[in-house]
Amino acid sequence: MLTLNSADTYTLTTLPNGLRVFTVPLPDRYSVAIAVYLGVGSRYETAETAGVSHFLEHMLFKGSQRYPTPDKISLAVEGVGGSLDGFTTYARTAYTARVPAAHYITALDVLADMLRHPRLRVADVAKERKVIQEELSMVADEPESWLALLADELMFGDHPLGRPVHGTAASLRAMRPATLQAHLDAFYRPNNTVIALAGAFDPAQALDQVAARLGDWTPGPPPDFLPAPALPPGPRVRLGARRMEQAHLRLTVPGLSMFDPDRHTLQVLSALLGDGMSSRLFLDLRERSALAYHVYSDDGYEHDTGALILYAAVDPSRATRAVRVLLGHLWRLRDEPVTAAELAKTKEYIKGGLLLSLEDTAEIADSLASQAVVREEILTAADLVERIEHVTASDIQRVARRLLHPEQLHLTIVGPFEGQDRFLALLKEGT
Repeated sequence: MLTLNSADTYTLTTLPNGLRVFTVPLPDRYSVAIAVYLGVGSRYETAETAGVSHFLEHMLFKGSQRYPTPDKISLAVEGVGGSLDGFTTYARTAYTARVPAAHYITALDVLADMLRHPRLRVADVAKERKVIQEELSMVADEPESWLALLADELMFGDHPLGRPVHGTAASLRAMRPATLQAHLDAFYRPNNTVIALAGAFDPAQALDQVAARLGDWTPGPPPDFLPAPALPPGPRVRLGARRMEQAHLRLTVPGLSMFDPDRHTLQVLSALLGDGMSSRLFLDLRERSALAYHVYSDDGYEHDTGALILYAAVDPSRATRAVRVLLGHLWRLRDEPVTAAELAKTKEYIKGGLLLSLEDTAEIADSLASQAVVREEILTAADLVERIEHVTASDIQRVARRLLHPEQLHLTIVGPFEGQDRFLALLKEGT
């Protein structure tokens, strides 16, 4: 059994305005990581405001009341040897900083001022629109990224989960400071925010510093989003035709929500299938058959939906064979129980990753904040190890039989192909 240490324990304090603050004091570390997560992302947007969460995240780095320009913000953190970052997903917007321990109050002050008092200037919005348009162009030029966008569209259509987190060309053109301000006012509320600090700091002092900057932040009504749509039955294919040297394949099966009790079993199933160089997909498609250099599986979880994803990049002439191999691995999981040795190896691989993450203050802070902002249950590494340990071979086969059916298959392809009929026929072979 795993013995708990200081990196796997935390204190949660909820301020009167609803702001949740996690503190993980680690006196033997040299850094402090701060993670600020807000429970809002692109799935909370309409078609007209698509991309506003991501655009606002960018804008918070352009200037605030106490740090009025981008260089003032960056220099305040980088000037003491730290780093500052932000990102947006379907359900979360995050701002993170990691600094030498002596300077954590400075980093906290920067983050708090960015959250509370951003300067959403017209000129900055106009410039950042061009930056994000370049970001969209970069995604379109990267086959794997474009593949992911096409896969989301295939799965969810004209639903927020089917749109790019960055927004669309049309929604970016329409983005104005008033739109960003309205989003800030509606969703940037203390009762929709979690802050986690991990590293070498005094927890009482840290709570005082957080309260001094964010304790008078006014709460608001909780946000809501459009539920995930019901997916139409039948295998489906989406082709992104493009002249290129490789074909990029993404086979997606609807998965589980973040609240589903089987999600830890699916995590083991996915890792066994394609996480690491000892996984089935890597050993088969790369080591044995030399079909692919880049191949993996992944599992994703949202409030009310999820996905199991298989990816491979192959020579276009071998794409049909690669799809057959990927399908064969799915059906094998459904039809054959996993051996005790392979299950034990996969569990150790997952547990090792969890335990290694405890050495990184940023990983600790991110894990707590990202969990808490979307659900009430907080799982430490010890909790996760215990749940992984309890997964059995029969659990994996049961979940495989629950999820893996031909009518649930979604295949997305980017490559030099003129039609998708042959790929659709492959998916229908098992129906």
